[in-house]
Amino acid sequence: MAIKKIKIKEMKIISLFIVAALIISMSGVLVSAAFGIGFSKSINLYPGQSLDKFFSIQNTMEPSEDLVVKVSIVEGAQYISLLEGDEFNVLAGKTVPVKARISIPETARIGSVYDAEVLFKTLSSSREGDEGMVSFTTGHSKSFKIEVIPKPGEEVPEGISTTWIILVIVLVIVVIAIIWFVSKNKKASK
Repeated sequence: MAIKKIKIKEMKIISLFIVAALIISMSGVLVSAAFGIGFSKSINLYPGQSLDKFFSIQNTMEPSEDLVVKVSIVEGAQYISLLEGDEFNVLAGKTVPVKARISIPETARIGSVYDAEVLFKTLSSSREGDEGMVSFTTGHSKSFKIEVIPKPGEEVPEGISTTWIILVIVLVIVVIAIIWFVSKNKKASK
């Protein structure tokens, strides 16, 4: 009876290892079916400025096949607009530019930082002879920051710094102390 229990436990352990190996090998296949996105991590713009930038979609799919990629703005849609549509055919081994305009409102405060995220998702592959095949959807998101900087040649108006406030308070205390000391000495000398 004890021998049967040990064999059942061994069988369960072996089954778990087989399932884990299958999952790992399947995830490797899914990861290899990919494309890459190129873009900078940070963009600096001054209030009221617009800038046209390009995301680069590179088809690195193995085995080589054409892709249809859909682009959507997940975060920062009030600052980013796609200029040439949101679906792109990317031929095998090729790179396609995705033109986007990034605009900052005139009312933006210097030093503000806006988060942005753009999602690139494959809709389908167009390999011939794949009728009836199951295709997996892959996606990449690209996050970046948009920082509001002063317009070149303009000085940033600064408020009163904390150092000046402290200096004025200390000066007022010193003046009050001197007046009090002088008035006390005058009373003491009479």
